[in-house]
Amino acid sequence: MTGNYIVKLLRKKAQHLLVLKYPWILDILDACHNLHNTIKDICNLEVFKLTITSLHDVLAFMSLSTYTLDHFDDACKKLGIGCGLEGVGETQFETVYWSLKSLIRSMDALKKVVHNKKLAIESKIFHKIFDDNDNIYKFTKNA
Repeated sequence: MTGNYIVKLLRKKAQHLLVLKYPWILDILDACHNLHNTIKDICNLEVFKLTITSLHDVLAFMSLSTYTLDHFDDACKKLGIGCGLEGVGETQFETVYWSLKSLIRSMDALKKVVHNKKLAIESKIFHKIFDDNDNIYKFTKNA
């Protein structure tokens, strides 16, 4: 038997004894891991794939284009949008929600940047999402 295996057995025994002594404690095995896997499965549903892919594409473009980001930040200030875009974090699946929420919150600033022809923003994903109201509606409806 390895040391890790013995430690796992001891933890399991301690958990069992604790639940016997305090019956109001729920014996839930690794609830955080199960929740993470549930969110991961939800994000992998076909209905969300296009929205999440578009989110990643917008964030990638914004992270590489300081020109667009500067104009976006300026538009946010003029429109009174306090927070900008939030990236998808290391755990990805849990932060997709917050990232989408930041994108929707910043939608007016993004539209302003894309619709300003003087800026000549060259991004297929930006124009695909933000050029007309039908596409914006479809994106936010699925987000």
